[in-house]
Amino acid sequence: LFDALCRDALNRLRSPDFKTKIRSMQANVLAHEQTYTQHKHLVQQGKGDEKVLKHYHRKFGAAQRENQTILMERDSITGEYSRNRDEAMRHFACYLAYGNGKHDVEGMFRLYRLWMEDTSDGINHIADNIRDAMLAIPTYKYLVIFPQLVVRVKQAKTGHFHNTIIARIAADHPFHTLWHILAMANADRFSSQEQKLLPDQMKLQGSRDIVEELRGKSPHLEGIVNHME
Repeated sequence: LFDALCRDALNRLRSPDFKTKIRSMQANVLAHEQTYTQHKHLVQQGKGDEKVLKHYHRKFGAAQRENQTILMERDSITGEYSRNRDEAMRHFACYLAYGNGKHDVEGMFRLYRLWMEDTSDGINHIADNIRDAMLAIPTYKYLVIFPQLVVRVKQAKTGHFHNTIIARIAADHPFHTLWHILAMANADRFSSQEQKLLPDQMKLQGSRDIVEELRGKSPHLEGIVNHME
């Protein structure tokens, strides 16, 4: 239910008609503001008509109120989306942590999509109760989305929880995961002829931080990291 409500709110926010309505309303406000300002200057210079100025002032005010109404509608839908997203994430995470496992793959992919879908950098604010549920999920269940997780690794200061999840999975399943992390950590170790694109420095540093964290967890993990590197 919460997942469906979340998707409905997001579809309304992203609908072309709604976006066009907002852009049109903002353009209307700007046009009325410019017209009102022009007549205001004429009146100040003694070349304009006070009645005409009042007329344009009323139209400008009406446009502002209409724009405020559509912005309030957008904020309302955004709040609806955020509340339902949090509830959906909590339910998916609890199912993955404590459920019977029948729909783990579908649940994990949907949890991942909710986690990432409304930010450009993939680092969303997550409530503490959702974090606790996500940390309770057995790490092997994250393996199906690990390639998607690791490409969004960030420096610790910007992606602490994200990196925590990655490090926990890698510590429990190094042979399934380390080659992804090491590929990210060594993305700049190419000759100038081989280097086609400069690596993302935040991802580079974030993946190296995780590698060093894994080295420090135990001599056994340190040996695995050294061997695979």
